[in-house]
Formats: sequence, C-alpha cells, structure tokens
Amino acid sequence: MTDSAAPITAPTRPRFAYIPGLDGMRGFWVVVGPIIYHARPDFLPGGILAIDLFFVLSSYLITSIALNEWDKTGRLDLMAYAGRRVRRLVPALLLCTGALTLYLALFADASLVPRWTGSIVATLTYCANWFEIVSGVSYFQQFEDPSPLYHAWSFAIEEQFYLFAPFFFLLCLKVFRTHAVRMLVALSAVLALVSAATMSLLYKGGDPTRVYYGTDTRAQALFVGIVLAGVVHSYGPPRTTGGRNVLVAAGYVAAVAFAVAVFTISEKTSWMFDYGGFLVVAAVAGVMVLALSQPSRGPMHWFFGWTPVRWLGRVSYGLYLFHWPIYLVVIKPDRMKTTGGFALGLALTVLAAGLSFHFVEQPIMQRRVPFLGRRTQPWPAAFAATVAVIAILGGLLAVNANQPAEVRQVLIPAPPGASGGTGGTGVPGTSGATGTTGAPGGPLRVLVVGDSVSVQLGEALTAWSAEHPGKIIVYNKAHLGCIVARYGDKRVPGGAEGSVGDLCSAWNDPVPVDRLADPDVISWVTAVPAFRPDVVIAHITPWDVTDRRVPALGPDWTHVGNADFDTYARTEYRLATQVLTATGAQMIWLNGAHLGTEPAPQNDPARIDRLNQLVAEATSGLNVRFADFPGFVGAVGSTRESQIRRDGVHLSERGEEEAAAWLTGEILGIK
Repeated sequence: MTDSAAPITAPTRPRFAYIPGLDGMRGFWVVVGPIIYHARPDFLPGGILAIDLFFVLSSYLITSIALNEWDKTGRLDLMAYAGRRVRRLVPALLLCTGALTLYLALFADASLVPRWTGSIVATLTYCANWFEIVSGVSYFQQFEDPSPLYHAWSFAIEEQFYLFAPFFFLLCLKVFRTHAVRMLVALSAVLALVSAATMSLLYKGGDPTRVYYGTDTRAQALFVGIVLAGVVHSYGPPRTTGGRNVLVAAGYVAAVAFAVAVFTISEKTSWMFDYGGFLVVAAVAGVMVLALSQPSRGPMHWFFGWTPVRWLGRVSYGLYLFHWPIYLVVIKPDRMKTTGGFALGLALTVLAAGLSFHFVEQPIMQRRVPFLGRRTQPWPAAFAATVAVIAILGGLLAVNANQPAEVRQVLIPAPPGASGGTGGTGVPGTSGATGTTGAPGGPLRVLVVGDSVSVQLGEALTAWSAEHPGKIIVYNKAHLGCIVARYGDKRVPGGAEGSVGDLCSAWNDPVPVDRLADPDVISWVTAVPAFRPDVVIAHITPWDVTDRRVPALGPDWTHVGNADFDTYARTEYRLATQVLTATGAQMIWLNGAHLGTEPAPQNDPARIDRLNQLVAEATSGLNVRFADFPGFVGAVGSTRESQIRRDGVHLSERGEEEAAAWLTGEILGIK
C-alpha cells in the first residue's frame, strides 16, 4: 500500500520492466479487502488477507529496487532510502493523526481520551501493532470501542520491515558477495518458515490477536516478498513463450484461489494460524505478482492496468489510512451497515485519499512545498515535520491534562448496627418501602455489579453522588466483559472465541475483605455483607446472550434458547440475585437492550428478549425490580439511541449523564 510500482532494470540480467498492473492490483485489493471488511466483516470475512498481499508486494518492490541499486552502484544509499520512505509515509500520517487529535480535543467523549491518545502516539512511533497487543483489545472484538487507528498495525509492521530490510540486505550482500542473492533468498525462506512456525506455536486457539498483530508472526509474508525478488533478480522472467504462458495461467489459478479465500476464510479459521495458512496465502499472492509481471493481453492484465484501478493503487496508502477514521468518526459504525452509509463512507474515503495524494503527498514526494510549489530543502522539511509532531503531542497532552480527576472506588463498610435495608429500601413502588438505609437518615448505599455497561453506570452514579453529597454512596464492582452465567468459553459477535475467565466466574467465591480493594477481584458474596447495600444495580449482559460453552453442559457450544442453557442461566441468575440481596437489598436488574451493532447470531435480538424473560422467571419471588433500560436507550437506529449510545452497546457521555439522572430520580426515588 505504500510503494508505487517502480522500474526494475539492470544492465547485466533480464528484469521485469515497470508494470502498471501492480498498482492496479494494490488498488483493487485495498478496496475489496480491508475497506469492505471493516465495514461488513460478515460479507467479506477474509478481507484481512489482502494485507498479506500488500506485505508481499511492498517487500518485493523494496527488495528489487535495493538489488538493482547494488548492481548499478555497488552500494545502498541508506540516506536516500530513508528519505524516500519518510516523504512517502509521513505527510499523510501527520495529516490524519493531526485531524484526529483536533477531533479528540474538541468533540470526542472524554472516555475516549486514554485509548485514542495511546493509539495516536503508537501510530506516530510505528509501534501500533504492539500497542494493540499490550492493550488487550482484540482486532476482531465488536463489543468494545476500537481506536480510530487500530488498522495502523499493518503500517507499523511495514515500517519495522523498512528499518530492518536495508541492513539485512547489506549483511547478505557484503558477507556472502559471490552468492549474496542466493543466500538472501535462502535466509529469507528460512525466516519465513520460522515466522510461520512461531505463529503456530504462539496460537492457543480462541482470539488470535497476538499472532495476528505480531511482527514476528506476520513477517512471513514480507520474507516471501524478499524471496520472490531475489529469485527474479537471479533468474529473470521465463525466457520462452510457453514458460510465460504457464506462469500467467498459474496466476489466474492463484487469483481465483485468493478470491475464494477472501470470501470464505476468517479469523475463526484456525488452520490458518496453526498450519501455515498465512504462508500459503503469501505464496499465492507471490504467484499473482509474478503472473501480472508477464507480458499478456488477458483480462487480468487488462483490468489491473485499467486507469481508474491503477489510480486507486496510487492513492492506496491514503485509502487505507483514512478509511477507518472516516467510518468511525464521520459515518459512525451503525450507519456503515447500510448501503447508503457504506457508499458515503467509501466516497469520502476516496475523496480524502485523492486530495491528500495530489495536494500533499505527491508534492512532497517531488520535494515541493504543498500548495506553494516551491522546492523544499531537507532540513526545513525535517523541522516542519518535527513541529507538526510536537503540535500533535502537545495537543494530546493538553487533552489529557484537562481530563476530570479519576474517582477511585473504595469499600465503605456499613456502619455498626446498620440493618442493610432488611425491612425495605424506600424505593417507590416496591414492597416494604418503609425500610432503612445503611444508617438512619444516611445516604442510600448503592452497589453496582455486572459488565462494561454496568461499569459506566457505576461511574455515572459516582459522579452524580459527588455533585449531590449526602444522597447516595456508590460502590462500583462492575468489570469489563463480566458475565453472570459462569465458567467456560464465549464467542464475540465476530465469531472469535475466548475464555469467560476466572475473574468473572468468581462472584460467588469468598475472599478476605481487604482484597475487595483490588479492581481485579470480583466477589459479590464478600462485598454484599461488607458493604450492606440498600440497592444493587446490574445489567442483564449480552455476554450471556452470545454463544457459550459451559463445562457443566458438555463440550458443545450452546446459547440462550436451548433448553439446557436456559435452565443453567435461570439457576445462575437466581443464585446471583440471592447473593446480591442476602442482606435485604432491593435488586434492580436493567433489562438487556437490543444492540445497535453488526447483526450476528451472537447478538440476536430474540436471544436478548429470551434472556430478559429467563431472568424474570429465575428471580420470581425475590426482592427484585426490573428497569426498562431498552426504553431509556430508545429503539435501535433512532435519534435517541444514537445520542445515548456511542457504538450501539456502550453509553455516550450524554448517555451516562442521563442514565444517572434516570436511575437516581425515577428508580431510586432520589430528587
């Protein structure tokens, strides 16, 4: 995505000449690949494989240029090489990250600041892939907010390769000399196999994020590109018409195989990670590149040489760079699901990429000042880039400095002799509404448990309590991703599998009271008698709606709507409610709302409705009320819902504020 096809010529050996179709191949697959995948992964599950084609093609071109330079001059000009890379990659990147920083400062929810800041800094330093790994956010996760630059991981890997490649070339060319190119090919082939083996060893099943993002595990495609360039450099193209025809025919077979893979393979295809599937895809991409480099008048050569498709290839770096921020910030993920939303997103992406290429990137590549046309010198250009980076980092620093102070949750034990609300809670419309709070005349004690939506509700209620002292005391023991129906594995809507985890399954396991201060300790059975809440608030979580594999139910995947899981869910929700109301608290379950995310079996509205029904059945006769959270959120796709939820699942900043007022005013009866 970052190199235009360049002349590959040398005076001593036959070489492939400039091939316009290579630009066209890149342009076509950047659209029929990540751009469609990020909008509709259900339609194009293997769109992620286009990245491997880009890796092979970029590596092939960089290596070919380096070997040709060595043939002609006997050296590699590292300064010129670095200058070309910087001029090609940095201007558009600064434009994109600068715009995102400005948006973050002026318009974005405050809750987005930490993740966006880390993502922007990681992208500027070309370590975005490792940032995503360390962040623990799955590339295929659709329940949580992604960063606006989560797709920049591939740029990071390519840039890391660009730093490594010239020194690797020099090592082989200088040390081995006579057989330098053959040794380069041999070493690269070995390293490609090592990279594929590393992916297989590190992949443990379930979520493949670590091996998908890792430089060590994705370098296999880059080494395939080096092998391809080395072989071409040593032997040149087929010297007979029959040989060329065979290679072109192999290219058509490879193109069909690649297209089939794009529509059928996904992150759920475990053999891709376990048995070298990505290496096979890279080899198939290499055959396509070689075939397109042969002289032919066939449909593949005509299509990829077609001017509009070639133009897409020339601006492909910008297409890839700008498409996800436009999808996320301008169009919004829910609108991208519609045909009109996708068409608008694609049109804006093409427009942004074209303007960036012709008015910013291309002038700088030609060493001219954008819009002015004057020649630019290296040091003033470097100074301008440095100022831009400092401005972006300064903007991020200012945004973070203006963040509201963090409110840390601590356990406030009930005062001695508190009844814990055993006679009722004082909540309007409930039985026994004449009870006491944690202390006579004291503030209402509210415990919040559950998943990421509950985390937001707890934070919103905590902020409300700070603005209305003496009304409520909030203890927020919700945790991201946590469930009620314990144990086993879960699937996210994209299909990636992962463990429910010991932390989220430990809510009925007692711990010493002093361990409750640890944010990674979940023990409702300990927190309830220690805190003695008057009210407990929890959200009926979509994590119990997704596909589940529970040891007690056998080895097969199951879900809400299946009799065995329905029985299990009833048992778990009843036990949870009994634990949470053990000291007499009023339990308020927020009914699960339909999700405004990409439709999938794992977030089927019918499953959500069924789980709400199961919880009502399970808690019959207990001290429970149900809050109309779906009514508060609004219908999926409505103006109300878009204002209350930022991604179809989680609350926006406005949503948190209104939720606090709703819960405290209408449900808890606090005015």
